[in-house]
Amino acid sequence: MKNYLYYTPEELAQDDRFIEWVKAPDPESDLFWQNWLETYPFKRADVAAARQLILISSQPPEHGLTPGEAARMKKNIFRRIASSEKRTFSFRTFSRRMYYAAACVVILWAAGWYLNFHRSDREQSAQLVSENSETTIFENSENTPKYIDLPDGSSVVLGVGSRMSMPNDYGEKTRDIYLTGEAFFEVKKKQNMPFLVHAKEIVTKVLGTSFHVKAFPYQKHTRVLVKTGKVSIYELRKSSTSADDLIARPGDLILEANQEAVYDHDLDVLQFLPHANREDEPLPSIMDIPFEYDETPVGNVFADLEKAYHIEITYDQKTISNCRVTASFGDEPFYEKLRLICIAIGANYEIINDQINVTGRGCY
Repeated sequence: MKNYLYYTPEELAQDDRFIEWVKAPDPESDLFWQNWLETYPFKRADVAAARQLILISSQPPEHGLTPGEAARMKKNIFRRIASSEKRTFSFRTFSRRMYYAAACVVILWAAGWYLNFHRSDREQSAQLVSENSETTIFENSENTPKYIDLPDGSSVVLGVGSRMSMPNDYGEKTRDIYLTGEAFFEVKKKQNMPFLVHAKEIVTKVLGTSFHVKAFPYQKHTRVLVKTGKVSIYELRKSSTSADDLIARPGDLILEANQEAVYDHDLDVLQFLPHANREDEPLPSIMDIPFEYDETPVGNVFADLEKAYHIEITYDQKTISNCRVTASFGDEPFYEKLRLICIAIGANYEIINDQINVTGRGCY
């Protein structure tokens, strides 16, 4: 079976299976593309663009286009589609985005041409975001970041308006995450099983480290900023993403702590960004917390954890507030940090309704 993950919109628009689904969908083809888009949600814009190219190609203009006109038109089409992307996906918003993209294409293709979507087309577009039983999806529609504990013990702080998915067999043979939006990752080390974050055109590969990825559909840049450890950045269409043969190639980047990589979608370039050239944009609070403690009151330590991971921690202040912590944390996931802190102060913790309750005899 073909690996459509690496197809460009133009290549999709020339694929017989994709063309047949667009022009004459049936339950089998609908199910295939629904499941595929749920597994690779960051490819929705490419699918939308390819679909419009097919629909418009069935109604060619009377006068041919020069290669230069076609190239400019294609660039404008993709920019319009990208700019119409929203932070969250729903049946209604995705259908509206498809309709808007089609209107933009028609206007650019030939002045005066007009394209109407039928009701069945809108319903088909809506089905593209249905649930897939083989994929677990996390979506943050709240107004604060959301903490997610992965099956392997890794931590994720999912940004507002962001969406993340992973195969249900995550951690068995591979550790693949698919991100639309932004998230901070703290990866638990697991030998011979790299952790891969797929975000639009790039893949970030790590064994154990902490880093931030920002890849909203409507932004021209995909950014990766490392907090601790080391990561490798690859262009999705130019590198293999297999856990066995994902190795550095010319043009790929290796980042260390406090280094950043940026992929420019307009220029199709992955580049290293020196600290002095970084944009002044907000980052998750966890990026600014050093987690370095020297005889620090445990209440201050818990406050750092609450601010970083957006999890409420309760404890008996009369009993353990006099405890102090000396520790230096790096890329340890949330529960590993909490476990080590509790060992240091002779306490235990339990999880009740997504809230952490710490108990202990206190320190004297």
